[in-house]
Amino acid sequence: MKKLIGVALALAAVNATAGVVYNAKHAESQVTLNRNETGITACGIRVIAIAEIGDQTRWYDFSGSIYRDGLFGLWKAGSYSHPTADLLKNVPSPKTTLRLPAPVGFWLSEAGNNIPVSMEKTAPAEDKGFVIGGADFSRTATSIMAVANGDVTQFVVKYKNERSETIISFKAPLKDTDHSTFVECLRGLQGGIKADDSAEQT
Repeated sequence: MKKLIGVALALAAVNATAGVVYNAKHAESQVTLNRNETGITACGIRVIAIAEIGDQTRWYDFSGSIYRDGLFGLWKAGSYSHPTADLLKNVPSPKTTLRLPAPVGFWLSEAGNNIPVSMEKTAPAEDKGFVIGGADFSRTATSIMAVANGDVTQFVVKYKNERSETIISFKAPLKDTDHSTFVECLRGLQGGIKADDSAEQT
């Protein structure tokens, strides 16, 4: 009996720090892109996901992009929080709901992928309360395509004062016209990368 109690206490200690999964009540995505005189230089996805965490409603705002110059991924993330019971009383202001200090990390993974894409090196973003970090090019590309296609995806915006990870599960497929824009962006980016490779070899 004592042995069983010991095992139960050990499991309870593990569960106390394990990440809890919440399903987003609403999530939307939009295309982001950069271009200059040489063509498309970056393609990405921005996501706004809303979830109820305890008595708080949180808005998570993150984006991921792949860049032609240097072939790297870049992510940016932050969030806002407001008491759910007060939502009908007043319109929350970004200034009063922004969660501070800024996050210390971020990861995202398709539900069926065991290895997430995550920020490798982080730095404060220009926007207060947000963090940015570089990431693997291929994993970032896979993840933003999964989001665009509406695959079930999970993410975590990490805060230093949280004992366990708050994992948000969501689906946010791009609308048809936006998806076409995203695909064309990727084609342009791929063409630019090939052109850069050819220029280096000559």
